[in-house]
Amino acid sequence: MMNKKTGFSYLKELFEQNSSKPFLYQFDSPTLSYGEFWDKAEQYAIRFAELGLSFNDRILIQLENSQNFLMLYLACAIGGYTACPIDPNMPEIRIKSVKDQLKPRYTCLDANQSEWTAPPTTKLKLTRELETGQESDFLIILSSGTTGTPKGIIQTVTSIVESARSFANLAEHDESTVVYHHFPMFYMAGVFNLFFCPAVAGSRIVLGPRFSPIQMFKFWEIPRKMGVNHLTLTPTMAMTLTEFYRTDDSLLEHIGRYQAFVSTGSALYDSVAERFQKTFSVPLRSCYGVTEVGGSITLQTWEEAMARDSVGRFSQEIRIIAGESAESAMELRVKTPFMMRGYLFNGEVVQGVDSEGFFHTGDLGYIRNGSLFLTGRENDLIKKGGEFVPLTMIEDLALRDHGILDAAAVAAPDDFWGNKIVLFYIPRPDQTLEEIERSLNDEFAKNLRKIEHPDKLIPVPRLPKTSIGKTIKRDLIKRYTI
Repeated sequence: MMNKKTGFSYLKELFEQNSSKPFLYQFDSPTLSYGEFWDKAEQYAIRFAELGLSFNDRILIQLENSQNFLMLYLACAIGGYTACPIDPNMPEIRIKSVKDQLKPRYTCLDANQSEWTAPPTTKLKLTRELETGQESDFLIILSSGTTGTPKGIIQTVTSIVESARSFANLAEHDESTVVYHHFPMFYMAGVFNLFFCPAVAGSRIVLGPRFSPIQMFKFWEIPRKMGVNHLTLTPTMAMTLTEFYRTDDSLLEHIGRYQAFVSTGSALYDSVAERFQKTFSVPLRSCYGVTEVGGSITLQTWEEAMARDSVGRFSQEIRIIAGESAESAMELRVKTPFMMRGYLFNGEVVQGVDSEGFFHTGDLGYIRNGSLFLTGRENDLIKKGGEFVPLTMIEDLALRDHGILDAAAVAAPDDFWGNKIVLFYIPRPDQTLEEIERSLNDEFAKNLRKIEHPDKLIPVPRLPKTSIGKTIKRDLIKRYTI
């Protein structure tokens, strides 16, 4: 672990050492070197000082994906400001709520871009943590809010940089690695996995359009043209790519040269992994982590991904308390050298760890031979008729190609059972509902106890999702009478 005061210093040294090397590619735009990227970010940092911002002031970033967005992260690290990225498409009433919570000193919008991107007119000296004797907050990430009100998770430069170094080592990033950035930049993976991880390894980044089903038939154009060889996906993204794939031998040849395909954001079900591997002849390598502990902290090897065994190993500096077997799986408690500083709540920083410094993840799992295995989440383990039923198992079975595009199992109150299970699914247009439900019920009969069967199957045109594809189950319950 680097000295607490040297997170910024490490970044500065790294960008100076790689100054002449290519860093950021954008199709039809000039390539930026590490040095050019740093210089531009430093100008932004000085410009914010000219606009009256000082050490630890918060900057709300309300932008669509762009190279400027990524430069703002580095500018905040340089100037000692706190980056507060949010979804630019968030409803106005929620943006107001976020502003009330974060109380930003400045907001970066496309509409005022000419102000904060203007060249600085002075040579102001920036106040760094090395001079003040403290380290500023660097990043406040809002949780996805799939289960309730989003929380502000606070990270420092040092925690992000050290965590990025750790995961980049697991992912074997190096100077030959070319990462494709297509995640929302306000999301943790867009900051951590696809920006800081390649940056600290001296890798290159190709900036593409933000992932959406609208551009699926063109998804591979930029990666093929720009020599991408490392792709991160959520399980939902992986499923979408398999659905839109049409036989293309040259694409499979391109994919065959990749260093890794990494799945992040939510649990990777075997059914999704099998579909992806069958379609593209390469495995998805699952990782595990949460924003509170610094991001991704494990990663499968190719061999583990082929066998769909565990979510990988973790470094010796990380401590995980878990069960000893599948039968004794328990809630994971995690402690890392790059933990969050705390949660922002009502303007105060609230600790989110127990008395021993462990974060309670809500995920269930066990450790065997140094590898971490997940068995579900506490929230996905519901009690029905006095017995516990894992909703994730039902979803995994449903996604085994039964004529559906996506599925989500939820629990709803029931006077008799305590809870009943409802499976929402998106039918394929070429399948009848009768065919789909017959296939699903056959699958459930083979693999589930009677009490574990869904009590109701509901076809829907779409599932409400977060920006990276996590199903917002509470919205399903609100929207449909079940």
